[in-house]
Amino acid sequence: LHERIESMEPLTENVEFRYKVDNVYNKESEGGMRYDDPTCNVDWGKLLDGIEPVLSEKDMTGPTLEESNNQFVYEGDK
Repeated sequence: LHERIESMEPLTENVEFRYKVDNVYNKESEGGMRYDDPTCNVDWGKLLDGIEPVLSEKDMTGPTLEESNNQFVYEGDK
């Protein structure tokens, strides 16, 4: 079960992104969704202001939130 959707847009070309996890990587539990899913209502044109994003194949071809079979569930603030 994925508890959140995460995205980032670095403002410089030299970026190191780190995050802490509670277990080793498990390919079977990996998930994702299309970056431009209309359900999320993100105005990427306005956000990127003419910058051409660099996207992974996974980000471009992933399922929409609706197609993701409820793998993203919001359980409220913890």
